[in-house]
Amino acid sequence: MDEGEEAGERASEDGEKDVLRIGIAVGVKEYTWRPEERALVEAAIIEKEVNRLMGEGEEAEERRRKAKELGEKAKKAVDEEGSSYVGLSNLIEELKGNVKNQA
Repeated sequence: MDEGEEAGERASEDGEKDVLRIGIAVGVKEYTWRPEERALVEAAIIEKEVNRLMGEGEEAEERRRKAKELGEKAKKAVDEEGSSYVGLSNLIEELKGNVKNQA
């Protein structure tokens, strides 16, 4: 994985935490695919944050509600008339046309 891909992975994780507001941070500032360079997070920190995420309380309830809402939107997008389904179908048809034109 190159630096651009790693940056994309970090951006994705930041998006889940900060933009989508369904994730939590456990103290890892930088992610790498290289095991020898990965930061270790103490079990107590993981336990605390998992309890915060999955526990009772308004913050946890809001994260679960938001995650459910996003899941429903994702399902609609891949349904037969959904935006992802339609977009992929259009791409496939366009590629088929390009193959026919090149033959």
